[in-house]
Amino acid sequence: MLGALAFCVLAGCAEEKIPVGLGVNDHPYDASQIIAVYAQLTGKAVEAPPEVRNDEAPILIKQTKPLTRSQACKLLEQDLREQAGIIILHQNRKHVVFGFKTSQEGGL
Repeated sequence: MLGALAFCVLAGCAEEKIPVGLGVNDHPYDASQIIAVYAQLTGKAVEAPPEVRNDEAPILIKQTKPLTRSQACKLLEQDLREQAGIIILHQNRKHVVFGFKTSQEGGL
């Protein structure tokens, strides 16, 4: 899993700070691992087609300071977008869709 982020999820953190240095940095993760932690952090239902879940592009998470859950989610969204071309569409308060950004619109 994703070290400090997964630790926070399992410990039931609300908006407490997720500490730095519990195994997140300098280790590549695949999209399915990040999607799973994102779902747990947000509590939202996630929809991701197989081509997104099975994407094996290495994604490095660079957490340089303690983060709240919402900040951690933004960090994951940014790293997915920048490193793997995966974006997240917030359908409503309880549902998100993951997909690859297109070259035309920067979206799905």
